Amino acid sequence: MPCWEISRQTVNLKAAHTGFLTAAVLNGHEFENTQVVGNRLIGRHKVTGYNFEIDLEAKTVSTDRRAGDKVANAINRSYSSHVVKTVAKRNGFSIENTRDGGLKFEIVA
Repeated sequence: MPCWEISRQTVNLKAAHTGFLTAAVLNGHEFENTQVVGNRLIGRHKVTGYNFEIDLEAKTVSTDRRAGDKVANAINRSYSSHVVKTVAKRNGFSIENTRDGGLKFEIVA
């Protein structure tokens, strides 16, 4: 592969709800410079430093092949956390992040 050719990787996301996916990435602590442009969500993964682009219709993320799995996993983690927090809030639960990055559930009376 020529040195000037950029190698990209596209990964399918398991996200089912576009609104949750958008909110999760825009508010996710692992991302920066995120914005919606048409039907695409673009941003930068803080840990790897690579830019990514999410096609909101196809629910795929495209990024540099060296960081593809790390970026996709970070997006899926952020999405899952957002879904859990949103559903818990609707059902009267309080959720806190633990020191190890997990979620702690507590029933609110």
